[in-house]
Amino acid sequence: MGFKRRWVSLFGVLILFNLVFVSMVHAAAPSYGKTPPNSNPLITHKFGADPYALTYNGRVYLYLTGDALLYDSNGQVTNNTYSTITKITVISSDDLVNWTDHGEIQVAGPQGIAKWAVNSWAPAVAYKKINGQDKFFLYFANNAHSIGVLTADSPIGPWVDPLGRSLVDRSTPGVAGVPWVFDPAVLVDDDGSAYLYFGGGYETGQAANPKTARVIRLGSDMISTVGSAVTIDAPYFFESSGINKYNGKYYYSYSSNFASGPRPPGSPGGGEIAYMVSNSPMGPFTYQKVILKNPGYFFGIGGNNHHSIFEFQGQWYIAYHSQVVGDAMGIPLGYRSPHINRLYFDSNGVIQDVQANLTGVAQTKVLNPYTRVEAETFAWNGGIQTEKTNEPGSIVPSVNLDVGYINNDDWIGISNVNFGNGATQFTAKVASATNGGTIELRLDSLTGPVIGTLNVPSTGGWQTWTTVSTPVNNPTGVHHLYMIFKGGSGYLFNIDYWQFTPGANSPSYVSLKAKANDMYVAAENAGADPLIANRTSVGSWEKFAIVNNGDGTVALLSFANNRYVSADLNRDGTLVARQTYVGYWERFQMIQNSDGTVSFRAIANNKYVCADLATGAPTLIANRNEIGPWEKFELHPAP
Repeated sequence: MGFKRRWVSLFGVLILFNLVFVSMVHAAAPSYGKTPPNSNPLITHKFGADPYALTYNGRVYLYLTGDALLYDSNGQVTNNTYSTITKITVISSDDLVNWTDHGEIQVAGPQGIAKWAVNSWAPAVAYKKINGQDKFFLYFANNAHSIGVLTADSPIGPWVDPLGRSLVDRSTPGVAGVPWVFDPAVLVDDDGSAYLYFGGGYETGQAANPKTARVIRLGSDMISTVGSAVTIDAPYFFESSGINKYNGKYYYSYSSNFASGPRPPGSPGGGEIAYMVSNSPMGPFTYQKVILKNPGYFFGIGGNNHHSIFEFQGQWYIAYHSQVVGDAMGIPLGYRSPHINRLYFDSNGVIQDVQANLTGVAQTKVLNPYTRVEAETFAWNGGIQTEKTNEPGSIVPSVNLDVGYINNDDWIGISNVNFGNGATQFTAKVASATNGGTIELRLDSLTGPVIGTLNVPSTGGWQTWTTVSTPVNNPTGVHHLYMIFKGGSGYLFNIDYWQFTPGANSPSYVSLKAKANDMYVAAENAGADPLIANRTSVGSWEKFAIVNNGDGTVALLSFANNRYVSADLNRDGTLVARQTYVGYWERFQMIQNSDGTVSFRAIANNKYVCADLATGAPTLIANRNEIGPWEKFELHPAP
């Protein structure tokens, strides 16, 4: 199927001018508001505000209000009025630095899923197992008048409107008198009960105690409400409800209003994120403190403040937005971009002050280039855009994007790609209605060494796809990967996905034999139980690949279930083959001993792995400070 090619750039005339200019001087297309190695803002090829985080199956999904540039009759960018926003943008990542663009959900308006809604702002998403299947629920604000809900069987859709009307509005019990019925947040508690938090605004003279925040219990189906909404008395409340559970306590967070005049000590200032705590999801909540100042404090350009607190791989983070991209473009007119920074609790459960910055967060895992990688997955870019494609997606077949509208010298950068022991070939799925072009592959920077160049032919259409490959110069270890697109004038080609082919020196499978009892190590009970050294022969569960992480550490990959071995600190460092990615707990230092054996030291706790015969069963556990017989293993080629 062919798609009409049209200029729909995020940056409009500004970018068009820059692209023409940089093409003339053969320099890479500019990147606005974000430069390597910074990881904030998360994306710069489009805007996205009011981030709300959902963690699911080893990924973080962020749902964003779909800010898009508005123009006056003279073609000049005007202030963001939010009045025309009808879409929710979805991005996701499994490492918090490389983000995949899943495109826009057309929620509201005549062409929307919820045709009754005029706008779709400030989404919130949760999932719950219903009838044995994970079901996803997207709550959105219809302007400031009501809250609707969409449902799906995956975190990226496709979505449907199960009600055909709002879920919450001013006729809902307990909601009358709330000026702004918007900005939902949702909590599914440990017992399966669920709660919706929302509200905003304040009446004249009520800025200090607006009493316009609400919480209401959701029905077991997640698309109905139970009883009446309860007031949350949040000091200087304005918007951006958030809800989290930590150590049995309920943390309600929100953004404060901008009312003028003096405030009592400890009160939030204008547009700051503060929080309250309760022993119950319905309150009452007790005010605590401010945790995130207004973006203007950190970036020199303010605006409203909207946030989402989430946990990922045992660490806590906060997502928020700023106007740094619009400011870098010279249009500080209310167009916002998402950020993430770390969030910390102290030993008493008090949230520490968040330090927002452009540096962002550390990458939680390296990227594997030997599986399909969507082209719309990147950390940095210059000039590129994304578009829907009818090619099957890797998460949901019916939801997929490609990188399109590519001009000469546009580029993308992927952070911390782990080539391991070497790659021999690069493959990409491409389409072109013109003469195509080339993809120049460089390491570590836009001017770094070239490891290969892929020729992209004309395929006869922008959605007529073919797969092409090229040899590469055996890159090894961990590097940033840059793809620079070259060609003539006009649009060159589209890319759906790419993948490298490992060389012959890629890790092979071995067996581990414990020196202490001369037994092979197995991933016990299909990887559900701890590794144990009690086998006399080698089968599928006794085979492991030793994967070079490129940072001086290795990971152990089970052959039988294709899961990485973790030093589970929740179980005193017990080794379990259950993880789908290499994170902190999956990294080990491999030490070569003088007697030909090896030992493994877990990076997570700096302890050596032993076959603990004292437990009655030789369970593998990372809990030793020295290397003795129980901490030594022989490596044997696996059949």
